Amino acid sequence: MHLADIDCPDQESHCIASGYGCRVSFILGQFLEGIAILVALIINVVIGFGTELRAARSMEALQQMTRRHAKMLRQSKIQKIDAAKLVPIDILVLEGGDMVPADRGQLD
Repeated sequence: MHLADIDCPDQESHCIASGYGCRVSFILGQFLEGIAILVALIINVVIGFGTELRAARSMEALQQMTRRHAKMLRQSKIQKIDAAKLVPIDILVLEGGDMVPADRGQLD
């Protein structure tokens, strides 16, 4: 993970400050403090990365749930496809409670 991968300005500034603090500690010979800062920095980055990964997966799951599907008749078969892929000549098969995914005419 690089500093460019961090989206949150607060987290980015904490990483920079911790990095400088770690370097100063090592330069001054305070190795225990430098290692403690380094460990805290690594834990912070790992937790932040995990949180962002879970958030991205949650957003993708929500997008999958909100995708509209439609049952339609093509080649004498009823098929379920993504509503965005419907074309004007498709014949929709509707049942009670179905949402009409687009402006369509009605056949009886």
